[in-house]
Amino acid sequence: MLRSLVPTLIALLLAVGDAIPAAAAGPAVGAVAGSALGAAAAAATVRAAVREVRVSPVPSSLARRCSEPSVAAHPTDPRRIAVACVQGAGPILPMIRISRDGGLTWRSTASRPGGGGIHIVVAWGPGPKGRARLYVANMTGTSGNLRLGITWSDDEGAHWSPMKVQADVPGWVGGTPDIITDDDPASPNHGVVYAAWNWPRSRTAGPGLRVIASSDHGNTWHGVEVPALTRTPGFPAAARIGYRLAAAGDGALLVDWYQADLRRWSSAAPLEVGSLDNVGRIRIGVARLLYDRGAGAWRRGPSLAVAELPRTRWNVGIAWPDGLATGPQWTASIKVDRASGAVLVAVSVDGRIRVYRSADGARGWTYATLPDPPTVKGRAQYIAKPDLVVGDGFVFVAMRMFDRNGATSGHAWSVSTDGGRTFTRPKAVAGPRWSPARVSGGINGVGLRDRAAVAADGRRVVFAYGDGRFGATGANLVATFAAIVTVAVPAATPAQAARDQAATGPSSLGEAP
Repeated sequence: MLRSLVPTLIALLLAVGDAIPAAAAGPAVGAVAGSALGAAAAAATVRAAVREVRVSPVPSSLARRCSEPSVAAHPTDPRRIAVACVQGAGPILPMIRISRDGGLTWRSTASRPGGGGIHIVVAWGPGPKGRARLYVANMTGTSGNLRLGITWSDDEGAHWSPMKVQADVPGWVGGTPDIITDDDPASPNHGVVYAAWNWPRSRTAGPGLRVIASSDHGNTWHGVEVPALTRTPGFPAAARIGYRLAAAGDGALLVDWYQADLRRWSSAAPLEVGSLDNVGRIRIGVARLLYDRGAGAWRRGPSLAVAELPRTRWNVGIAWPDGLATGPQWTASIKVDRASGAVLVAVSVDGRIRVYRSADGARGWTYATLPDPPTVKGRAQYIAKPDLVVGDGFVFVAMRMFDRNGATSGHAWSVSTDGGRTFTRPKAVAGPRWSPARVSGGINGVGLRDRAAVAADGRRVVFAYGDGRFGATGANLVATFAAIVTVAVPAATPAQAARDQAATGPSSLGEAP
C-alpha cells in the first residue's frame, strides 16, 4: 500500500511534531523501563488529520443511549465501517451503525440481530461467494445463564441469520467476548472466524478461556480451552478476563488475557478480588494457537507471560482514582504487525500505557512506555484502556485520557512509525470533555469497550468510544462517537529501512506451537 497521502476528506490537519522517545525497552518480562532512547527516537515528524463524528443518535433518554462500542472495517472496501453498541437500559438491544463514506456519516441497519444480549462485539470479513460477511457476537440468554451467541449478515444488516448459541460450555453471569476474522489473503486460514469468551470452568479456581473457530463462515464451530499461566504458589485461583484475539499472517491465532492470581475466588462474584492480601502476581498472558481448517482440530502452544504488572490497587481493580472505571479487564490489546511478524501487546499500568513487542513468536518481550500526555487546562492526565491497531507503516494506540483528579475525561491517540519501538506523545482526539459524574461509576459505565479499526486501505483509523457529554449528573446518557484519524507516514530513508530490518530479524511465527 502507498505510505504517502494528502488527506483531503478531513477538515482539520494536525501536526503532531517530532515524535517523543518512549522509555527504553525492558530486557525481560516484567522489567521496569529504563532511560530514554535518546538518539533512537522515532525518526521523523508524523502528521495526522483528525475528525470527530457522532456515530449514534443523541441520547435523549436511556432507551436511546448507546455504549460499549465495537468497530470493524470491511475487508476490501475502505469506505465501509461498522460500529456495534448496546442500546437502551432494559430491554437492552444491539444497535449496528454502518458508514459508507469512511466514517463521516452513519445509519442504522435495516434490521437488528435477533436474540438480544450484552457486551456486543463485531467483525467484518470474507464471506461465501466472494461477499463480505458481518458477524455479531454477544452474551445472550437469561440472567445468570448467559452464553455466547453469534449471528451474521451478508447485506449490511438488512437480514440476519438465526443466532447460533454456543452450548458446549455452561452459561454464566456475564462474559467478555471477542470476535475477529483472518482477512489476510496470503494466510492459509484466510476467512476463518475466531471468537473467545469467559465461562465458569470452576467455582473456585477461576474462569475458563474458550476459543472457537469456523472455516465455513460461521455455520459450524470447533473449540479449544486455553490454560491459565502457572499460578503463584499459595494462590490457587487464576482470575482471568479481557480476552483479545489477533490473527497472524501464517494462519496462527494469538490470544491474550489479564490474570490475577488469588487465594480465593468465587464464580458467583467473578470481579471481586478482596484486599491486596488476597492477590499474588498480576500478569498479562498470551498463547499461540493453530487451527487446522481441514480437520477442524486445534494445536495449542504454551501459555506464556508477556508482562507482570505492579501489585497495586489500581492494577488489581480494587480502586481507581476518584472512582473512575478503568477496570483490569480492559487493560490489554494484541495485534500482529504483518510487515515484520512482530507481536505487539498494549497494556495499561497504573495510569500509563506500555507497548510490549516480541520478534520471536511471543517468547521474549521488550517494551516501550508511551510518553505522558500534555495537561488539559493545567490538569495532569492519566491514560488507560488501550486498543492497538496496525496500519500501513504505523502502529496506532487508541486510549482513554482523564484528569488525575477525576474531574473530566476524554480520549486520545498515539502513533509509532518504527514498528512499536517509540511513540508520539498522546494527543486528544477532540476538544469536548465530559464529567464521569454524568454516568454510572461502575465497571459497566461509559466507554466499557472503546475499540479502533483500520480501514481496508491501511491508512485510516476509526476509533469508536462511549462519551457522556450529553448527560446531566447521574443521567447515564451515553452516546458513541468516533475519531477518524488519517496518518501520513514519513518515508523512511534507505539507512533507516536497513536498521529496521536488522533490528527486526527473522520471525518464528511460522513455527508450529
